[in-house]
Amino acid sequence: MIKTIFANPGWFYTAEIKETEAGIEITAGELRDAEVEGKTYPVDAAYFDLTPDDTSTVEYVLWLDLDKEKEIASLSLSKAYLDGRSYCAYEGKNFLISFPVSVRVSPDGTREGTIFMCREDGEEKKENEA
Repeated sequence: MIKTIFANPGWFYTAEIKETEAGIEITAGELRDAEVEGKTYPVDAAYFDLTPDDTSTVEYVLWLDLDKEKEIASLSLSKAYLDGRSYCAYEGKNFLISFPVSVRVSPDGTREGTIFMCREDGEEKKENEA
């Protein structure tokens, strides 16, 4: 099961993220700067399949980072076959903001993980109680 957690962090990402039958779908949104009030960075929409492997559990981690020099926020996906020798790790050069999606897919197709979505304080309480 993939659990969705709603929070109101300092760095605020406005996209909607949802699990589909085939994978994960992310709408276009913006990243709100935690250090400079009113500063935002656009983030493109994205989609990726959650494909199981025949023998190993597969881990998918979606990273949200910011190139402060160029003022560009972007998403990148890591995929690892968890065979005891590999794992997902952020290898980018930019300022890492968060990992909005972290999912493991077993060979039988079972999905476990977390989707983190940002909400304003009032919205966060309502959705976490639902």
